Amino acid sequence: MKMRFIGKYNYGIESKGRIFVPAKFRKLLTPEDEDTFVITRGFDKSLIVYPKTGWVAFEDKLRQLPYFKHDIRQVVRYFTSNAEESIMDGQGRIKIPSHLLSFAGIEKDAIVIGALDKMEIWDPERFNKLEQEAGETIEEKFEELNL
Repeated sequence: MKMRFIGKYNYGIESKGRIFVPAKFRKLLTPEDEDTFVITRGFDKSLIVYPKTGWVAFEDKLRQLPYFKHDIRQVVRYFTSNAEESIMDGQGRIKIPSHLLSFAGIEKDAIVIGALDKMEIWDPERFNKLEQEAGETIEEKFEELNL
């Protein structure tokens, strides 16, 4: 079964950089995930969070790309050099490294959203602004994508 991360949740970031993984998302983990997530830089100054098996599948896709191409190397470096494993604690929290929190501009509060096979973590102000902008053009985007 494919991961099905959907929904939006508001959380605070603890002083040690920990955030709760939504209970609904924790239930989707498989034994192979070993309660482990991989966090890396995302798009639009967000963070991408894969369960361990999802990250391995993503790595496999990257491995299939021709590494001799400059653009491919840049993409691989962007995601892998910033990636960090985080094991979920008994309370359902993962630790986000400070360099990733800084990248995303996340200080005290965060929004965790489902993004199909992964989660994204956002600074609330940035996410709300992007969501508002998207809402103004979403119908045209659907038409362009033929959805």
